[in-house]
Amino acid sequence: MGDNYSGIEEVFVRAVASLFRSCQHTGMAKTNKTVVRRRAPGGGRKPKGEISGKGAAFSTRITAETRRTLQEAADRHGRSVSQEAEIALRSYLAKPSGEPRNRALAFIVGHLAENIEARTGKNWREDVFTGMALHSAIEAALVYLVPERQPTPEVPERLEQHVQKMPPEVAQQYLRPGSLGTLRALHLMTEMESAKPAPVEMLSEIDLRISSNASLDMLGVLAADLGLAKAKGKP
Repeated sequence: MGDNYSGIEEVFVRAVASLFRSCQHTGMAKTNKTVVRRRAPGGGRKPKGEISGKGAAFSTRITAETRRTLQEAADRHGRSVSQEAEIALRSYLAKPSGEPRNRALAFIVGHLAENIEARTGKNWREDVFTGMALHSAIEAALVYLVPERQPTPEVPERLEQHVQKMPPEVAQQYLRPGSLGTLRALHLMTEMESAKPAPVEMLSEIDLRISSNASLDMLGVLAADLGLAKAKGKP
């Protein structure tokens, strides 16, 4: 009986040792009653959204209304709440672009448009009266802000250097303030009309940075917002 028991014990020990080696080989080891699983590279749940590498934790309390609004935005954009919250924070914390004076001018024009539309109840892009009122408001603001007009203002040195390689008849158009402004405005309108329509989800969300060279995405958003082009996915 003793010999048989000894033999059974030996078989049992060998079986346990074999099982342990098997567990080690497959990435599982049992230590202090805790099973440690090794995740394969790239394994685990993939983030629902475009932001990756989210390793830092951030905890805070928000109102139920803010949480509900955040969830609705996340559902609408196909993101997780965590992704939506980070995008919102990044947008809020992003350093404003463009020169301060140009950002201020953009705000003034936008404020005037909103104010006049609120009074007329019409869209300045569709209603003649509202459009003319906005035109006069912007002109009045600029007359107040820009230096006083002169019959023959001095041409800036950078502009003179820029037109040196142009044909004389074209260069003359750039050397007059009215012609230069009209050319740049028409050039921008043409670029906007020919820009690739922006996806619906980008409208009113993209950071429209004020710069001398507008990106294609920015032009697409501007064109859609102004009704110059329909957004993708928008009837």
